[in-house]
Amino acid sequence: MDKVLVFGRGQSLKNNIAYLNENYEIVGILDNAVAECIEDNAYRTMVYNPKCIGTLDFDRVVITSMYFVEMFYQIKSMGIPDEKIVLCVNDNVMIRNGKLYYAVNSKELILIENKEQISSARMKMAEQIDKGIIGHFPMNPILEEGEEAGKPIDRYYIEKFMQQNEENILGTTIEVQDDRYISKYGTKCKKKIISHVMGWNNTVKMNFETGEGIEDEIADCIICTQTLQYIYDLKAAIRNLYRMLKQGGTLLVSVPGIKPLSEFHDEKWGEYWSFTTKSMKKLCMEVASEQDIYVAGYGNAKATASFLYGINQEHLTVDELEYYDYRYPLVICARVKKF
Repeated sequence: MDKVLVFGRGQSLKNNIAYLNENYEIVGILDNAVAECIEDNAYRTMVYNPKCIGTLDFDRVVITSMYFVEMFYQIKSMGIPDEKIVLCVNDNVMIRNGKLYYAVNSKELILIENKEQISSARMKMAEQIDKGIIGHFPMNPILEEGEEAGKPIDRYYIEKFMQQNEENILGTTIEVQDDRYISKYGTKCKKKIISHVMGWNNTVKMNFETGEGIEDEIADCIICTQTLQYIYDLKAAIRNLYRMLKQGGTLLVSVPGIKPLSEFHDEKWGEYWSFTTKSMKKLCMEVASEQDIYVAGYGNAKATASFLYGINQEHLTVDELEYYDYRYPLVICARVKKF
């Protein structure tokens, strides 16, 4: 992974830290409020004044702040080339020939030299939205639940998370409903147990809410994807899942952020919850300490809107899928270790 300096230490960094840790090696943070350098215990790295940049070893500078325009030109004044600057911001902004430009549409770019010009560019983009296109948006999804012509977008993110954690899928592994992720990523799995709240299709009947069928410390890994939203008593569910883990075991969970209700599941047992990274972390802290929990969000406005319309992942580019905007989470994933 590229070694990066992150420019910005405010709310934007807090919102994007999981994404940054997943894609880069953070070797320091830049902050104009620091005189020289200090240690940041929260992010476990050093914080430097940008004037120190010439003495630091890094591959890129990632700018993540609402003041990204000023920060960009500050970095450029220090001789940092365009290709070593990454903008981690929620805007249609691009870098060209040492300048920032706002892409109003596929043909029109507006030069951005200060923050006020960003607001003007956004207004112009809004004015140019083709109302004819919006008028053609269907009132209902293009494809309904179960009709997906390809792989659902949420599964792209879940598979990515499982692949990143495949070293934890080992020994005795429990998976909910079927063995799709054990089969794909559980090369170290010695024994698999497939669970279901109703015990359907020869699965082991386990009720995470009531504790029926739950045994203490029987699993090295538990895979629980897109399930907790159907359980009203979440605290009971997370405690029972944690109970089943052996010492040193790992719980891998995915939950929905923004999604349509599932008619089938809502009718069978009810659909109660959607999540954010914060709510998922709070839930996991019911059973584990913060240092043993990792939570990541996935999705953006385009990916999430496409999912709501039933459009599958094959219709989006990798860049469109990989871009993360914490305001529009499609999937939240969590890893909980038991020590």
